[in-house]
Amino acid sequence: MRGVRLESVNLYADTRGELRAIEHGNPLDFLPARVFFIANCPAKAVRACHAVSSRLALVALTGSVRVEVDNGTEINMLALNDPDRVLLLAPGIWLRLSEFQPVTRIMVLASETFETVRYFDEPQPELMDLG
Repeated sequence: MRGVRLESVNLYADTRGELRAIEHGNPLDFLPARVFFIANCPAKAVRACHAVSSRLALVALTGSVRVEVDNGTEINMLALNDPDRVLLLAPGIWLRLSEFQPVTRIMVLASETFETVRYFDEPQPELMDLG
């Protein structure tokens, strides 16, 4: 889907355990300006329901959440439930999070700070080419 990619997180494992890495260039195509976490959401909670002017990367560290994305011409739904996968969103992609399992923790990396990001009620496909 244009503006939406599900990529693998770099996983390094040995007898000491596992290390997962998200780095600029692999798989991130931006330098994070902000990192935040979504946690302790009731099962019926609905989060986001907006598009933003920044690039985003979402990882389900624990649990599972239903993700709906809309690029203005296509709508797709998926379960984000694997810490080995990162969901990459271009600017302007409309996002909705719902159906949170207990103990779900989502890490979000953004290319803009809270003070500079713009929020939109609908997809902004023209932003996908600018980001």
